Amino acid sequence: MARNSNTEVLIPISAIATKLGYLDEQVANRLKQSDVVSDWNGSLAVSWSTAKATLEMLAAEKATYEREQIARMAKQMDEEQHAREYPLRAYEDAQRQSRGPAIQVTTPPSSETEEWAE
Repeated sequence: MARNSNTEVLIPISAIATKLGYLDEQVANRLKQSDVVSDWNGSLAVSWSTAKATLEMLAAEKATYEREQIARMAKQMDEEQHAREYPLRAYEDAQRQSRGPAIQVTTPPSSETEEWAE
């Protein structure tokens, strides 16, 4: 890690990108060009404070995106499950309608049950 003119440690952009699983260019495009400097070996780098702020911002954006993606996938899977169950629901509805009124079970009056008990 090199130091820039005001003695703050420089962090390579590739380190930030690797930590988040992004390409170096994706991270570099999110930074102000005035914050980006060349390290001693020619790689692009930013100051430690800029790297920390960028990492936190991009990590929060990534977490939000992943939560939204999970919610979208869950909704899509629910809709697909509902669509797959349509034939079964249609069959059950047709069976219910063709049966007519349900059979009602009634109990005989107590005078009739006493005769059977004897």
